[in-house]
Amino acid sequence: MSNNYSVYTLRVLSAQASDTSQRRPKRAPNLYVKIRHSESDVARHTPVVAKSYMPVWDKDFEFDFQVQDMSSLITLELKHKSRIPFISPSVFGKFEAEITHYLELCKTDGNAVIDMLITKNPSSQARLGWTLKIQLICKTQQEVTTGLQQRLEALESLAVTAEADSSNSALQKALHSLSSKLKVIEGVVGTITELSQAHPYINIAWKVISAAYAAYKAQQARDHQILQLVQSMNGCVTFITGVAELKSKQESFQKHLCGTMQQVLECAYFVQEYFQDAFTKRLLHQTWSSLAESISEMIEKLNLSSSLLNVDTVVHTALISSHVLEEVHALALKQYLRPADMSIYHRRECLPNTRQTVIDTILQSLMDTDEKNRIVWLYGPAGSGKSTIATSIAEHCRVLHRQGAFVFFDRAKTAESSPDKLIRTIAYQLGQQDPFIQSALAKTVKEQPNIADEKPYVQFSKLWVETLQQASKDQFREGPTIIIIDALDECGTAQERHSLLKLLAEDIPRLPSRFRFFITSREEHDIVQQFSDKSHIEEMLLDITLQSNEQDVELFLNHEIANIRRQKKFLSQDWPGGATMSLLLKKAGGLFIWASTAIAFIADGHNPKDQLEILCSSQSKDKAESSLHELYEIAFYTTNIWKDPASKTAMKWHKALGLVLVARRPLTDVEIDQLLGLENGYCSSYLFQHLKCLLHWSPGQPVHFLHTSIADYLIDSKHDGKPWFINIELHNHHMVTACFNIMQQQLHFNMGNIKSSHVFNKDINNLDNEISSSISSLLLYSCLLWIDHLREIDFDTGLCKD
Repeated sequence: MSNNYSVYTLRVLSAQASDTSQRRPKRAPNLYVKIRHSESDVARHTPVVAKSYMPVWDKDFEFDFQVQDMSSLITLELKHKSRIPFISPSVFGKFEAEITHYLELCKTDGNAVIDMLITKNPSSQARLGWTLKIQLICKTQQEVTTGLQQRLEALESLAVTAEADSSNSALQKALHSLSSKLKVIEGVVGTITELSQAHPYINIAWKVISAAYAAYKAQQARDHQILQLVQSMNGCVTFITGVAELKSKQESFQKHLCGTMQQVLECAYFVQEYFQDAFTKRLLHQTWSSLAESISEMIEKLNLSSSLLNVDTVVHTALISSHVLEEVHALALKQYLRPADMSIYHRRECLPNTRQTVIDTILQSLMDTDEKNRIVWLYGPAGSGKSTIATSIAEHCRVLHRQGAFVFFDRAKTAESSPDKLIRTIAYQLGQQDPFIQSALAKTVKEQPNIADEKPYVQFSKLWVETLQQASKDQFREGPTIIIIDALDECGTAQERHSLLKLLAEDIPRLPSRFRFFITSREEHDIVQQFSDKSHIEEMLLDITLQSNEQDVELFLNHEIANIRRQKKFLSQDWPGGATMSLLLKKAGGLFIWASTAIAFIADGHNPKDQLEILCSSQSKDKAESSLHELYEIAFYTTNIWKDPASKTAMKWHKALGLVLVARRPLTDVEIDQLLGLENGYCSSYLFQHLKCLLHWSPGQPVHFLHTSIADYLIDSKHDGKPWFINIELHNHHMVTACFNIMQQQLHFNMGNIKSSHVFNKDINNLDNEISSSISSLLLYSCLLWIDHLREIDFDTGLCKD
């Protein structure tokens, strides 16, 4: 470079959200500004200002750069930095211009306020719009010389400090070495198909260690045991440098590699928290002996993993924790707690590459080391995809060994969705995941065997607060444990869940800080009233009007239509065409449930072209809910069942549909036929087969609606007069009558076929098996639940006679 240059100093003073009229997300961003000059390869960024909508930077921060060409560019990016390592920074705004333009902006008083250009697919925080206040000045030669001298003096001071602290230097070198090796692994493993399963753990471990290394330089801590732990981690990953050997290893080696990298990740979380304030606060409640024991245990496990990696065939080895003595078997805990059955078999995750921004934001909040935020509450309209997001979050947490519990509710499954089961179901699942919690739970139920029948606040205090506090004392667990609650609005009625909501809204901070909650629901009044404006609850609106949401729905539609083309060979590769796809996207109105139901409707017909034509010829609706209801109406009409609503066939199938809706647990098609006395061609399976786009059903299996919005549509009084409209009271009346009939038909003396009434139950072999074989599931339903249906109807003299 020639001597004909000028030195400029750019100072970033502050930033501010432009639009204050919108409801700002409760969680403020962590902002910094990245600065790049086109004549230099060097980029700098300001310090991060945490949780602020109006960050201000110290004027001591300056970006000095040499300028030869006045047309060179300065680029400013306003970014949000995640507090967890594996989430990339979000760009809130960008501004790029020539030096001359900046000088023109700053000519009045030396300062300029710049409107940042909003990036594509912005988050809710970025959409507020941002301005940046800067200062650009040309430096004199004297100012340049003085500045360089001050920096040299500062570097010399740091060098002397580092040289004097040899133990810290050793730890710094170990951390730097481990970080470098993990970075190499990340680049190599991504290209090896056989190790793709291990790659997420390596990637995250490297980024967590990198964060710990950065935090270390600020804290300058001393601890010989931590040094030993990092050195053990270092040795555990040294083998990766021999990439050629990895490709020749057997499958057993690859599986053990995954386990090893998971162990490295756990240790990485430990080291990261060691250098953070949140960890220091926890140390006040930990004895040094227990901490030292935890570190020694980690080192021992890492050393064992390293030794196993030296052989081609990994012996199946079980690492049994010496801290845990199981006082009761898991089966006994299930008997005491009586948890709800939560099967995720039929739950769908988000399609790959969709909902990525939403999922990243949620994970960022859940994994944040800030102990203040304990609940992330995602709310939005019916059919917007909250449940698939919850399932995807659960899977992410499971892969990272962060999932503690996953519960979800469904109005169609009344018995399993009762509010009184939530606390004990979560407690049971936590015990299944964590032996320390299981041990503490065993002690609790031993002292209070009737805990499942106690009031909610007693269960909360005993099963959550006391149990989790005891488990946290017994172990030193690093990283967050995530508890996921999906569709809270379907957990009983507003009155039934009032006590539960109050506990979640007010008492969650009583739990150890590592337990975080992700909750989804509709924007129901009682939930909003309890969750709004709580310091430990972060509110997140699932906005279906965002462009990114529409793009995700479009990606889903394209993917599913492509599947239909593959299944139906007679369809051309360009079917159904861009115009038709655009119309489907418009009709969806941002609702995934519309898109999903429409795809099922198209695929279930004999000819997808005819089904699609019916769908597209319907009148377009502006509101998403109206469009969804219109779609359901099309699905019912095209079955041809309702051409004559007064016919015997239509009336029987209408009753069958009503029983699906009011049943306290999902009934099978066989049970519904028995309840209604359907036979000789009137079987309910015919109805269910023609409504597969709305119902989840297969022969002999329980029937339930694919989405709660379908049940909402059927009972909406605005649709009274439609042949499929369901009057709740009327169909509960049908159910009571049907239950009475089943009991009259199947109840008889000596149901268990006991040979003698003079023998005590305890003396009869296989009594439980005898009874279960004699009492059908439908008879059991009728005997136990008829009273629940009776409560839903007005007094009826006819039923009294029955």
